[in-house]
Amino acid sequence: MNTEFTKLSHENIFYKVDKLREELSGLESLFETEMNKLSSVMEIYNNKKDDDDCEKIKLKIGIMGQVNSGKSSFLNALIFNGENVLPKDCISKTKIITKINYSDTKRIEIEFYTKKEWKEIKNALIKEGEIKGAKFVKEVFEFINASEYDVEKYINRDNEIFNFQDYDELLEKIKECDDKYNNYRFPIKAMNIYVDDERLKNIEVLDTPGVNDSNFVRKYTIDKCFKYVDIIFFISQAAIFLDNLDVSLISNQIPVESAGNVFLVASKYDNVIIDEGWKFKSLVETDKYIKSRLTNRVRKYVLNYVSNSTPIFMSAMANNLALKKKDKYTDEENYIIKQLNDLWDGFIFNKEKLMFIGNFENVKNKISDKLDVKENLMVKLKEEVERILLDIEDKSKQKIYIIENTDIKYIHLEQEKIKLKSQKIYKGIEELIEKTKDSAVNKKKEMEKQLEFDFLTLSEIKVKKKTIRIESEESNDNIKWYEGLFKKANNEQIDYNFVDYEYVEIDEVINDINSFDSNTDIYLKKMISDIMNFNILSENIIKIIFENLDENNEKFKLNYVKKFVESSIYSIKPPSININVGEYVDIIKSKFSDETTGESIEILKLHSKAIMKKIYNEIMEKVDSELQLFMFELDKSYISIVKYILEIMNNRIESLKNESYHLERKLKYYKKIISIIEGNIMEP
Repeated sequence: MNTEFTKLSHENIFYKVDKLREELSGLESLFETEMNKLSSVMEIYNNKKDDDDCEKIKLKIGIMGQVNSGKSSFLNALIFNGENVLPKDCISKTKIITKINYSDTKRIEIEFYTKKEWKEIKNALIKEGEIKGAKFVKEVFEFINASEYDVEKYINRDNEIFNFQDYDELLEKIKECDDKYNNYRFPIKAMNIYVDDERLKNIEVLDTPGVNDSNFVRKYTIDKCFKYVDIIFFISQAAIFLDNLDVSLISNQIPVESAGNVFLVASKYDNVIIDEGWKFKSLVETDKYIKSRLTNRVRKYVLNYVSNSTPIFMSAMANNLALKKKDKYTDEENYIIKQLNDLWDGFIFNKEKLMFIGNFENVKNKISDKLDVKENLMVKLKEEVERILLDIEDKSKQKIYIIENTDIKYIHLEQEKIKLKSQKIYKGIEELIEKTKDSAVNKKKEMEKQLEFDFLTLSEIKVKKKTIRIESEESNDNIKWYEGLFKKANNEQIDYNFVDYEYVEIDEVINDINSFDSNTDIYLKKMISDIMNFNILSENIIKIIFENLDENNEKFKLNYVKKFVESSIYSIKPPSININVGEYVDIIKSKFSDETTGESIEILKLHSKAIMKKIYNEIMEKVDSELQLFMFELDKSYISIVKYILEIMNNRIESLKNESYHLERKLKYYKKIISIIEGNIMEP
């Protein structure tokens, strides 16, 4: 391993990744780039690791080809040195993907799709439908719905297990699986065959169905399974090499990204040698002709789907004949070797010639190259994971520093600033309101003085004089009548033709009463006008608020605050005094004539003063009451505005608290991440 990447010492670095992904569930955005890279690496690792040893990478060998193309013989020769470990037809003839793995318990497991996988298939199907049209999607789902079984019944189902003891029973169990699931394939992901031969350790063989169809679900599954296959051997009988079905299988089943890993194998090469050899003088000529002809078929029909244009010509039969002693040959093998030896006079197929036709060394060399890659893959994966984890660790430490030394400090300072701003606002508005109230008290005193002056002035009855002419003939009689009305000075002789007397006009008294009332209302309005100007008060309050709140920082609209303040101030109802003087006027009118004279004037004076005093007292009570109400309204507006500002401030403080909470949470996660990466959290 590159010494640059040796900081993380845990044997299983992939455990750390799993732990990180668990811890960061829902918070992947903290390390979006790094987690995406890790996901890609882990997808490769999870698809290639050995289930029995997570520190090892499995070599995944993909097998494709038609039924009876020689796939089982190929695998026996390749993996088991020609031993018939996998009997013929052990690879399912059904439309299910078959996987062959090692296990100390021989069994077949039918693997069903999980809910997540089935959802992915449906989404992919819909996406495919966008390209091919809605009719395509409709036809596929109609096929599913018309199937014998309920799809949902099989989705997320536990694997169904069929145990076997020997290879004859293996074939029986395969047939049993075929019979059970042959009519329905959609919810079945794969048939897994487990064999207790240690030569299969660290190897997984995947075989595709040997049939060609347009089944979207199966093609999707093949693409997913073969995406991480290390090497793919497409087996085609040399005698019918790359026929129409082969070409169709290659074009439909080989994933595009796997094209570089595909090797075309012309199997049963011994048969085509026997069929074509009589036309030529030697094995060399025959071999050259066949290989040239079949290679041209590759270039003509499938070069667009595979990168390797030269096929591998091999014969499992010839390979087995080369490895066996002659006395161990079966009747079939003796027949084949006789046919080969009869091709050319004097030419005998010895071990060397059989190995040449078998050509399994070439196949094993391909495998060997992939094994070298496989051995280095785990190292490369670890190095890549370690590089990403170190990036995450460095980023976490940077984030911790920023959060602790910048973000959290900023929040604390911001909270203190908001508290100070709040206090300034409350104090400033309170001072304005108190100043307005003090002004009201002072103006009330001035108004009381003015009312007292009006009371004294208007309470004085205005007595007028009047001269009247008396008729002479009735003078004596009239003198008696006027005696109570006229003043006589020093018993002077009265001029009976012209007489002077005093009187009071009741309408003037009534006017004075009404004036006292109306003047009070005028004084009150002037007093309120002097006390406060609603526009100025609103502007002053808004100014105090705006000086201490910044729209960008406080995250609220100042126009809303302005409207609220103006609404609160203008909702204050100005004091008004409505005294009902009508009853007092009615008393005067009922007791006195329009022109009151003589002794009635003194009585009128007493009544008028008493009425004015009563009105005065009532006015003063009303002024006190209205002023108290006015001050209450001021306090009410102050409280309303303060509550509104307090709500804004509290919202901002709550927002900061939430920010602080999320920062603390991030801090916790960053520290936990560092602990995981540095190995402070033990593996299970």
